Amino acid sequence: MKKLAITITSILILSACGGGDSSSPETITAPIVTQSPDTTTPINTQPTLGDTYTRVTTDQGDQPQSSNTVHILYAVPSGNEDKGRDKNYQLQTSILAANTWFNDISSGKQLKLDLQDNGDVDITFWPMTETNTELHQSDWFMRDTIEEKLKQMDWFNPDKLYVVYFEGSHQRSCGDASVNGGHMVGVYLHNATLNSAYDCSRNQFSTNEDSHGYVEHVLIHEVVHALGVSHTSDTGKDLMYAGSEAWDPEYVDLNNDDYFMHGDTNKVDILYSVFLIPNDGDELPPLWRNND
Repeated sequence: MKKLAITITSILILSACGGGDSSSPETITAPIVTQSPDTTTPINTQPTLGDTYTRVTTDQGDQPQSSNTVHILYAVPSGNEDKGRDKNYQLQTSILAANTWFNDISSGKQLKLDLQDNGDVDITFWPMTETNTELHQSDWFMRDTIEEKLKQMDWFNPDKLYVVYFEGSHQRSCGDASVNGGHMVGVYLHNATLNSAYDCSRNQFSTNEDSHGYVEHVLIHEVVHALGVSHTSDTGKDLMYAGSEAWDPEYVDLNNDDYFMHGDTNKVDILYSVFLIPNDGDELPPLWRNND
């Protein structure tokens, strides 16, 4: 099997996300970029000749020290094409690229990913029984509906934060998360059906661990939302910015006054999140246990 091991550094790190609406009080969506990259360039993430990836439809055994981890799901709604993004290493490469970028902009933090014994990212394939059209009936609250379906799976673990790469569309966004203790982040891979600004299918996955783009930015941004962080208005360079500026994140909490290393005990500080490494603390997201 092609091995994509993760190096756990001993330094500190940062994070960001975007947009919202009064009709979706608990859900925050990914910000819009001014132009999505073209996807005509081939994705060079196929394993080399002889390498194989064994798809799994359940969570693999956990390492003893990893009770609170970020677990990856590749979900395909009924009737939609399975593009095998887990089997061709497309997801693994992008996730590791996102973690490398997050490490760089945060001076050392990374997502505490759920890993297989060999160091590869543990990805569960989820063939859903619901169609994309059926899930669209929840409109803004589609993520909540998917999360409820997730909690019914026999492999669901209430100690984990799940990132669902959804081989379908949201009505209005390419990614969303709840800041109020939700156990799931959604990353939607097809174009939003009611908001043409979100041309999600044109967003390329990174082809190596040292590059990054919108898909990787959205992953980190939405996970930080799930840790209890709302949008900021400082600058489009901030990971968690939402506003009129183009979103091009380069910093985790510019000026350290909103959500990272700010020293204010009355606000969430992701420095101490149990879902990030290195472990500077063991804080769960606000209202986490209320949503088991």
